[in-house]
Amino acid sequence: HDYHQPVGAGEDGLFSPAAGSLAIYLLRDPADVAVSLAGFAGIDLPRAVDILCDDRASRSHITRQPHHDQVAYHLGRWSSHVGSWLVRPADQVLRIRYEDMHRDPAAQLRVVIDRLKLDIS
Repeated sequence: HDYHQPVGAGEDGLFSPAAGSLAIYLLRDPADVAVSLAGFAGIDLPRAVDILCDDRASRSHITRQPHHDQVAYHLGRWSSHVGSWLVRPADQVLRIRYEDMHRDPAAQLRVVIDRLKLDIS
């Protein structure tokens, strides 16, 4: 859920290419995100939309109770969040549309398996 941003001076971010890491980014239609967020957080749809449009949005904006077992994360505005990941080079971020995953999960899982170079039939 984290917005991709530098984690310190001179740092690339949570998923550094120097570490050889690959992020898998699930991109979902913002209208569907708003409905999902409202249901998850137990809030009304206008409040969910407000959160998706807030540059300062974080996990604390969406949870009804503290989640001490989770790392804090910054969400930001939906469009900025998506942009923070989509500007990353394709070799660092595998982009999968949620709607494609929902429509054909086996095909999208194959994309992930192939990209990770796993030998799984």
